[in-house]
Amino acid sequence: MICRTAFFTLALLAACESSPPIERFTDRAPAADAAAAAENPAQDARDFTDERLEVLLKTQSQGAIFVWSPAMPLSVKALEHIKAAAAQAELPLTVLVDQRAKYMDPAGLAQATTQNPVEFDYLAASALIKARMTMHFPTVIYFSDGKLSPRTLVGYKETAEYLSWFKRKTIRRVAG
Repeated sequence: MICRTAFFTLALLAACESSPPIERFTDRAPAADAAAAAENPAQDARDFTDERLEVLLKTQSQGAIFVWSPAMPLSVKALEHIKAAAAQAELPLTVLVDQRAKYMDPAGLAQATTQNPVEFDYLAASALIKARMTMHFPTVIYFSDGKLSPRTLVGYKETAEYLSWFKRKTIRRVAG
């Protein structure tokens, strides 16, 4: 695992040397993110930015955001469980992948999505990064009424565990 991590680090450094730096941990307004994305070729249409997060929070009354990484096998395995739980709970689910995957592990990303087809975008929203969505994979955050929950659910879970968590979150929302 150490060799693999070292390889990914070297690959990321090589990619960074050939492209402009990405400002990820800032407090810019969503409009500034959109302008930066237009100027920064490292960002693409599949980057889930703060602007897209703001739209999601305004247009959906509740939902969950799931972030995974192809470099973590249990994270990949959790995809099927989170999708099943969200479907059972009738809860909208937004699936994002660790943005580093497009530079560090494109083959792993392709293999993971072939084994478990899923629509996804790359995590690029600083608000989600600040909410510690990249500390470990997989991570889920619930949102309702335009606000992200202050707590995340971190680590591999099976369908029943995700479903139980969703139910607790929706009960709290109804109770007030």
